[in-house]
Amino acid sequence: MKLVEDRVRLLRRLEFLGDLVVELAESICELEQPAAVTALVGTPAAGVGSKLRLLRDRTLAELKEAAADDAPFSTMAKAWLDKFKAHLG
Repeated sequence: MKLVEDRVRLLRRLEFLGDLVVELAESICELEQPAAVTALVGTPAAGVGSKLRLLRDRTLAELKEAAADDAPFSTMAKAWLDKFKAHLG
């Protein structure tokens, strides 16, 4: 039973991180729209896009680490990551 629980826990983590990557990418895209860029100039929020890109990249690195050959359940994580990439297009 513990094995199944551990796999489910990892799968939920992958799904959470994948959703986070998608949400971050959408937010970055919105912030890069000309109207948003103009509205943010000179405000403390002007650099938020670069911070979100950093967070997105760190989250992607976390997903890749889960699929590393020496990671627990790496075959499952690799299969999930391949499906995630295909879904993104």
